[in-house]
Formats: sequence, structure tokens, C-alpha cells
Amino acid sequence: MHLNIKKINNRDIIGLLLLIGPIQFILSVLIAEGIAINYNSAKYYVSSLGVGVTAPIFNLSVMILGLCMIACAYFFQKEYNKMIPSILLLITGMCAFGVGLFPENIPPYHGIFTGFVFLFAAIFLISSIKIEKSPFIVILTLLGVLVLISSFILFPYLGLEIESELRFLGFMKGTLERFIIYLTLTAFLGLGGYLSRKTENGMKLETYHRNQLKS
Repeated sequence: MHLNIKKINNRDIIGLLLLIGPIQFILSVLIAEGIAINYNSAKYYVSSLGVGVTAPIFNLSVMILGLCMIACAYFFQKEYNKMIPSILLLITGMCAFGVGLFPENIPPYHGIFTGFVFLFAAIFLISSIKIEKSPFIVILTLLGVLVLISSFILFPYLGLEIESELRFLGFMKGTLERFIIYLTLTAFLGLGGYLSRKTENGMKLETYHRNQLKS
């Protein structure tokens, strides 16, 4: 009797990291929003949760997100040997870690790291086309373009004063920022799921060929 034990490879680890990082961050934001007093998600930035009673939850969560991205960059380079996307992913992770290390009440570093997270995450998604030119990767590339364009269009509204209620297309800055953040995280989750599924299909194909040879 032979046990069919699947060997964990680089793509499995990448998929796991791209699952753990974004999901724990999203859940932490939801928990922090529920705890924060008089917090309006439409009005306030996500980073406003990094100050006050919710600071430990948010700042630790965004640093974990950054560490997952940094580790993911290492395994991404090992698997695909694509220097440019790997460096872009590494910088994205470092900037995310910086967002938690320097909260909203520590300018100008917080604003710098926040801006670079959006920028390098979008460029990484665009550069993911270097992995392969499958339809799904093309969709991720287009999402990266959308994140990049949205960041430039909404940039003036992402640099407003904390108490500002200025609206763009009917939305305040908190909603506009979340549009970019959740769109980016959705793309990363999709990439992680795609790479994990690809690994599973590859293992099935390999097992099929091996059985054919035996017969």
C-alpha cells in the first residue's frame, strides 16, 4: 500500500502566503472597525485604525501582510527566476511592513510607505504577465493596470486631511482608498489560488503519466 503524499513545492508556499497575508489583514480591519469608537469607514482612512485602541490589531496585521509578501518574493524568485516581478513583490512587502511600523501619526514616513505600497503592488501585478500568458494572468495584469490608474486618479483624495469630508464621484476618501486596497488584495488572492490550483493539476498530470508508464 502506497500513500499518495503530495510534496509541497514553491508554488504551494506562494499560494499559502498569498492566502494568509490578505485574509488575516481583511479580517483584522473588520475587527478593528467594529472596536473603534466613532469610526466611519467612508470618512476615515484604513490607516486611521493604526492609532488608538485598535493600533495593536491593525499595525501587527499589516506588518504580517508585509512579511508574507517578503517571504513570497523569495519563493517566487526560486520558482520562476524572474528578477523584476520578484523585486517588485519584495518592495511591496517592505512598504506594507513600513505602513505598520510607522502608523498614521508618524508623518511623513507613513504616507510615503502607503503610496509606494499601491504603486509597487500595481506594477507587480502588471509584471506578472512574465510568469505566463494564460487568460487568468492577463486578467490579473489588467487588474494591476486598473489599480495603477485608480491610484493616480484618486491620489489627491488619498492625501486629504483626516477629518476632510470632500467627495469624489459621491464617495469620501475612506471608500476610495478601500476600493484600491480591496481590489489589490483580491488580485493577490486570485494569483495565490491560481498558482496552487496549477500545482494540483500538474501533480494529477504527472501521476497520470506515471501510471501510464507502469501499465
